[in-house]
Amino acid sequence: MNTIPLQNLIFIEIESGVMLLLMKCISKLSSVIETFLKNDLGCLLDPLKLDNEFISEILNNTVASDIGPENIGALELAYTKIKNTNSSLASLIVNLETHHFHYFINKNKSFLDMLYAHTFAQSSIHLDNYQLTRLRCKLYFFSYEGLIRFSSNMSHHPYPETTDDPRPSIWPLLLKLYDLCLSFDDTGLQD
Repeated sequence: MNTIPLQNLIFIEIESGVMLLLMKCISKLSSVIETFLKNDLGCLLDPLKLDNEFISEILNNTVASDIGPENIGALELAYTKIKNTNSSLASLIVNLETHHFHYFINKNKSFLDMLYAHTFAQSSIHLDNYQLTRLRCKLYFFSYEGLIRFSSNMSHHPYPETTDDPRPSIWPLLLKLYDLCLSFDDTGLQD
């Protein structure tokens, strides 16, 4: 028997008439859902693009929190919108294991600022000149295209410290998405 796996749609009202839609579904079904929302309900849909500043802030806040490197897991940072003259370097992937985190934690500078300074000192590459377009760790995945995945290492409880759940909550990240949506004006451009 062929069955359709469970599909999740979460609508978060940003303001009256404006919603953030989070979907977990198979890709073939996402286009059906999008068509239904546009044609049958008259919705206007715009994909949410996660810019360099947003992804960088998520990473810096995660590392600066009390979650701990062992719970964050290894980092994968992708810089994939690299513009150069002969297209010889289309993307750059930086993988960072948890046992190296302590080299980049500083009270006066952000995690990424320390990583960028180290990368420049070791390779003369200015990573801060490129767009961070993808961030992956044990807790979550964020990409420029608006693709977001939370792992089961994240809690759905808004205040996990009030429960037996030792995992970090997804809610601070969802609130950051909410704030990002609020920063767009009626034309869909950031203020």
